[in-house]
Amino acid sequence: MLGGLTARGAVIYSGYQEIAVPLNFDGVYLNLITGATTTTEPVDWATGPWINPFFGGVYLSNEALVRPVITGADQAVNLSSGTVISSASTFATGMGGSTTHVGPALNQFQIGAAGHLGFQFETSTGGATRYGWMDLTVSNTGAGVIHGWAYDDIDGSIVVGNITQSAPVASAQTITLSVPTGESFTLGSTLTNNGGNINSLIKTGAGTTTLSGAHTFTGGTTIQTGTLNVTNPTGSATGSGALTLAAAATLSGTGRVLVTTGDISISGTLSIGDAALASPVSSSLQFGTTSGHQTELGSGGALRFDLFSGAGSGDNTSALSASDLLVLYGDISMLAGATLILDNPNNMTAWTIGDQWRLWDVTNAGTRTGNFALANILAPALSSFQAWSFDSQTGILSIVPEPSRVMLLMLGLGGVLMRRRRA
Repeated sequence: MLGGLTARGAVIYSGYQEIAVPLNFDGVYLNLITGATTTTEPVDWATGPWINPFFGGVYLSNEALVRPVITGADQAVNLSSGTVISSASTFATGMGGSTTHVGPALNQFQIGAAGHLGFQFETSTGGATRYGWMDLTVSNTGAGVIHGWAYDDIDGSIVVGNITQSAPVASAQTITLSVPTGESFTLGSTLTNNGGNINSLIKTGAGTTTLSGAHTFTGGTTIQTGTLNVTNPTGSATGSGALTLAAAATLSGTGRVLVTTGDISISGTLSIGDAALASPVSSSLQFGTTSGHQTELGSGGALRFDLFSGAGSGDNTSALSASDLLVLYGDISMLAGATLILDNPNNMTAWTIGDQWRLWDVTNAGTRTGNFALANILAPALSSFQAWSFDSQTGILSIVPEPSRVMLLMLGLGGVLMRRRRA
């Protein structure tokens, strides 16, 4: 690890590029912000964020504004995925270059194998500082390749390899968001289908990625591990294709997920609220499908809400700040074993039979099938005479008389009636 955990901005990602690095002295000049390339020295070489790998990337030149991560006097380092690049990293100073970054050592680039070049740069002379990395394959027999690059949009830090895009196969590509344990980042770029290829998205790693924008790729989204957090006010954070939330993963947020060309399968946890906040606040999440598709909450799946106020107040269904709210679109099917998790961040205790909260807005919902069994509602403890109850048709959570207590009362009443009849 180079440097500790420092503030993170949004990650700006170039997407899959495959820029050739010619096997000649000129190589290719790349502007890290605009993505512009040229094989001749640009007029603003000394004042713009340009980097120049040449002779297939075996050699590397940098102006003062772009400073590669180095070891020793000038050797650019091949960084492993998961490395943190920050102000604590060691960078080149001033104009220079690297001629020793290719070789057999672990911190060197190997011929024909992709590696990661880290860097710090200024957006312009005296401008803001950014940290980034480049996915680069070097070659001494032909053209090298710049596969893509990423940088943060504030003077913070960035994790190497936390977003990548595969080469196209049969007109399909995969974008992977990989975030190690304890790490997080926000994606500041818009993910689309590009170059005639359909993109899909995979979230891996135990950390958290926040999608703050509307994305238009259509290949679908799979959240395998960790947390995908959505905060987009419009569009769909996960594109329009099918969405799969695996058992070991969480989808959270205050944004909008609307699947229009597939179904949603939830085996993990759908949590209402922004996972990036230090403490929870009352939130809503727009979520679901359009006509002809459905959301399935599987037997191992869970919905998670916070209750903020209203214990002992009776009907809170019109109080928007009393609880989190899932604005549901389309059909939803809840299989037996699905779980409802209710958190109590304000430590309320005055629970009363008749208290109610609206957890679902079903205005735009379609058919609701199934419900949460009493045993699968994980919630704050109530008195021995109270129980939680959820109505999937109305989206309302209630506190009701405990079922066994109701049965005992009915049996007791039946006994009284029998005695009266005998009398």
